[in-house]
Amino acid sequence: MEISREDLLKHKAALQQQLEWIDQQLAKEGSTQSPPTGTPTPQPTEDPGREFAEANRRFQAASAAAPTPAPVPPEPAATVQPAHVPDLSSKAPMDGLSGTQKLGCAAVAIGICLGILFALFALPYLLYD
Repeated sequence: MEISREDLLKHKAALQQQLEWIDQQLAKEGSTQSPPTGTPTPQPTEDPGREFAEANRRFQAASAAAPTPAPVPPEPAATVQPAHVPDLSSKAPMDGLSGTQKLGCAAVAIGICLGILFALFALPYLLYD
């Protein structure tokens, strides 16, 4: 969605009118009221770097006083014995399913097809005869 230049200029003029009205209202009320009191803003110290330097000095003194523990060497990783993996590089690649497996797959496929045909054609005659 694109906004045309003319629309943007109209919005800018409207905003400028609102800002002028707000300035007029503030000028009117400024002479009769005191500014609102809120939370006081923190005033910077005379030397902001002094606090940092002092904290750094305390940290250095504390770390120098505390003994440094000796580094603990990591424990050696436990050797994991791999499961028995047969060496397939020397064997001939498998040429598919065996004859018994092929016969079993064909029997299952024929059984599924016969079941579907029975459900579609024979079962309705048996149920609604």
